[in-house]
Amino acid sequence: EYLVSCFPDEWINFVLMKLGGQNPAMVVRDFLENQIKNQDVLDKIRLWCSYRGQTLAKTVKGLHNYRKALVHLAQIEQKYENENKIFENPSAEDPEDLVDRKFQILITHQMYKDAVDGKNMEWKESMELLQK
Repeated sequence: EYLVSCFPDEWINFVLMKLGGQNPAMVVRDFLENQIKNQDVLDKIRLWCSYRGQTLAKTVKGLHNYRKALVHLAQIEQKYENENKIFENPSAEDPEDLVDRKFQILITHQMYKDAVDGKNMEWKESMELLQK
């Protein structure tokens, strides 16, 4: 509810574009009252909320975008080298493989006792979102 009040235009756009044109106010109400049963819709709403603050989800998405940028840069450099015959290397490494060798994302977090037993639903849902 707080995020919707901070980003009302983005919320309306999100609901109209990603949730099939439903009534934005009704979606908020249903979400707050746990009336949404569609897991895909719940995941989309949670990710929308996560991207509005500096959360782990936003950080991971930024790192993923950075990796994509590195791949594109390697492709451009490789094309330039091939066009200008800078290096005669027929076995040039694939840009994807090159970036995969040199770029890794390592995520850690502290697990508290309540989460360790696997019964905490918020913890389970957080893990599912991070794995998408």
